[in-house]
Amino acid sequence: MREIIIGWRVITVSHVETEATEYGDIQRYRIDVSGSDAVIHLSSLRSSPNIDARVMASVIGLFGLPVGVMG
Repeated sequence: MREIIIGWRVITVSHVETEATEYGDIQRYRIDVSGSDAVIHLSSLRSSPNIDARVMASVIGLFGLPVGVMG
């Protein structure tokens, strides 16, 4: 699990599952936003389930705002 701050919101990114396909592994992530009941799902065709810079860049791209990183 990773957390980032975008604006006044804390964004929490968690790995949910890995699905094997004929094209490779699909990693599924859940994105929760503080102060909201909405949940965002992100899928990525990649072998690693780690929440690394590539995943975080995708999350940041969803919001497109300046970011401070925590942990």
